[in-house]
Amino acid sequence: MAGPLHVRPARPDDADALADLETRARREAEGSEEVGAPQDAVQRWRDRLSDPGGSMTWVGVVRATGEPVGIATAEATGPGDLRPLRLLSLHVEPQWRGQGLGQVLLDHAVGDAPCYLWVGQDDARAQRFYGRNGFAPDGARREERAGPELRLVR
Repeated sequence: MAGPLHVRPARPDDADALADLETRARREAEGSEEVGAPQDAVQRWRDRLSDPGGSMTWVGVVRATGEPVGIATAEATGPGDLRPLRLLSLHVEPQWRGQGLGQVLLDHAVGDAPCYLWVGQDDARAQRFYGRNGFAPDGARREERAGPELRLVR
């Protein structure tokens, strides 16, 4: 990625920064401060980034400072699941949106592979983004603490 941002694989020493980024993104998406303790998120990220056979996380960083400003995580789902790949998360700091980072992170995380993800029913911006990338609702819904979610597949 050219310009002020760079995308690279996440490392275990990114856990603190990624937990902070994810917590802020979830608070914004859910409109609530009650997302969970950042220290819980730190431990989840440490566990995730330390498991070489687990999910793959890509991080968008500011070239000049190394500050993480975006993340995308995907995991192989195994035989018998809806698709062989699931996008677990894609978050970009608000001030960096609209500059292509979300697209680059999605491309790194899942490429053009058959994939599925869950998105907030009322998150029109995210639904448009995923729609431009070939994802469409398949009719499945679930109720989460933050509200109803739709499953998107491609």
